[in-house]
Amino acid sequence: MKKHMRILAALLALMLMVGMISGCGEKEPEQSNEPSPSQSAAQPSESTPAEPAAPDYSDISLAVTVPALGSSFCAREANGFVAGVESMGATATINDPNVDPAAQMSALENFKISGCDGYLVHPVQAEALISTMEEAAASGMILAAYDETIPEELIAFRVRDDLNAVGRQYAQPGIDWVKEKFGGKTQIAIIAVKDSEDSKNGKKLTGIKEAVAENLPESEVVMVEYCNTEDEHYNAIENIITAYPNVGLIITQLEETTAAEALASMGYTASNTDMCLVGCDYKEESYELITGDSVLRASCGVDIYTTGYQAGIMLVKACAGEEVEKELWVTYTTVTVDTIDEIHESLYGG
Repeated sequence: MKKHMRILAALLALMLMVGMISGCGEKEPEQSNEPSPSQSAAQPSESTPAEPAAPDYSDISLAVTVPALGSSFCAREANGFVAGVESMGATATINDPNVDPAAQMSALENFKISGCDGYLVHPVQAEALISTMEEAAASGMILAAYDETIPEELIAFRVRDDLNAVGRQYAQPGIDWVKEKFGGKTQIAIIAVKDSEDSKNGKKLTGIKEAVAENLPESEVVMVEYCNTEDEHYNAIENIITAYPNVGLIITQLEETTAAEALASMGYTASNTDMCLVGCDYKEESYELITGDSVLRASCGVDIYTTGYQAGIMLVKACAGEEVEKELWVTYTTVTVDTIDEIHESLYGG
């Protein structure tokens, strides 16, 4: 028995020694030089491209010329242009020729000599500027124009009106009114500028007629009166009311305040009739009429500040060698009693 115990103890000792020798021979795990997944995610890859730097337009100098800054329309156009240019980090100057074609031509020559990079031209008289614009373009100046007659090869883009679309926009608030108040069926009269069919006013009139015909098939255009002067406009209103006292919609291309005053003098007010007068040339004086008891329910205004702003941005890009659209459409805004406060501020700065 003792012999067996000695043998067992010897075996246990031998096993213990083998285990110790084996343990001492194990290597520590090697330290990896590879980053952990969390470290990899935190560190940017060398192959990841850097964010492109924003274009620097600070060395671009532009100018704009309008017929006369005494016109609130032209002043807002020019101020919008400057704001658009400055929003890009470039600089801009305004030229006021005060309706003098010679002064406008001289200003363009001076800007060319001074190294002006780009010029937006709203001409007093386009034909008087063509030769000077040709010289400016040949010198490397980038030009844009708010005019239909200046040759396309001289300009980077043209500011223009989509005349048919503008006419349709003129008609739309009246169309909406007739649908709501008359179930889409009433008598309609249009007072148009006495001009050729191919003129700007003629093309707008075509848009008005097309929109009415397409959207109010059960209504009838009973009269189209053509006139130019205030007296003719007043007489046109009288002619319409005399012939059609129950006319539901009158759309006028002329001074809307004259039409509103004429109808008021004949006893037509917003509180006693559903008649709707729609104007096409919103002015500051229109505000009191649309928000008051006048039958002038809506108008359409040119947001020329926004148009000028967009032109400024486009001309900066064109001068930087970037591609721009060939046409910039003038922004028109429909004005109704529901939208007038916001839009009036946009058009006239409150």
